[in-house]
Amino acid sequence: MFRKIALSLAITSLVMGAQAQKLQKGQKVETVVNMKMNMNIEMMGQNVDNTTETTNTNDIEVKEASVKGFVVASTTRRIIMKANAMGQDISFDSDKKEDLDGQMGQAMKGAIGKTDEFQVDNQGVLTDVKMAEREGQAGGFGDMVNVGAAMAKGQQFPLIMPGNGKKFKVGDTWSDSAGTSETVKTYTNYVIKSISGNEMVVGLTGKLAKSGVVQQQGMEIQMDLNGDFTGDSSYDTASGLLTKNTTVMDMKGSLGLMGQSAPLTMKTTITTVVNKK
Repeated sequence: MFRKIALSLAITSLVMGAQAQKLQKGQKVETVVNMKMNMNIEMMGQNVDNTTETTNTNDIEVKEASVKGFVVASTTRRIIMKANAMGQDISFDSDKKEDLDGQMGQAMKGAIGKTDEFQVDNQGVLTDVKMAEREGQAGGFGDMVNVGAAMAKGQQFPLIMPGNGKKFKVGDTWSDSAGTSETVKTYTNYVIKSISGNEMVVGLTGKLAKSGVVQQQGMEIQMDLNGDFTGDSSYDTASGLLTKNTTVMDMKGSLGLMGQSAPLTMKTTITTVVNKK
């Protein structure tokens, strides 16, 4: 009898491990991504502090779902931004008409309503990224704010549980690398930290680097950054979707302009919450 019970449990475990994620075509959720950045730049012997906090609300829809993978669309619905740059306070809320009609709105409203599309294989890895054109958005400074938020082929797609239903156990590890130094090059290590009920927590650590020219107000700025990051992602094992994530990045580097180099340090905290619709 004991052997029969043990065999039954083993078979059940194998079957559960082989189950694919339960993402379905037409499935919709909302993501709220909050990013806080503190940056210090040394310019002409003076230290200049810049702080930025943005909150992006996105509508997510599974456009296609099959045994081979998924197509996921992300549409930006709202952007809230608060910043202090060079001693100047800046605020913006895309839900406010007066903000959209203002100077900041001219740079930001090009992102509202735009849809990005991601193709993901059945292991949760990005195989293609189609980013919508965002006319009028600021370059340079916006690029710095978004370091670490870029998506690239070969990365684990953060909204989908890795492994496509693979039977993980606590302590399992793997790694990947993706992107380029001109965009953002990432090296990421993953570990299964806990599995309890319908929740699986994946820890991540790694390095990222960016080196290239960005445009801001008609000027070319050479940006060289590198640093480390660490974070945790929680997934709902029943649906295969992310429920929350927090990632912290510490970076340093320099900005080059007109033959001058300005050292900088930057700490960014990104928190993502996924809400059912």
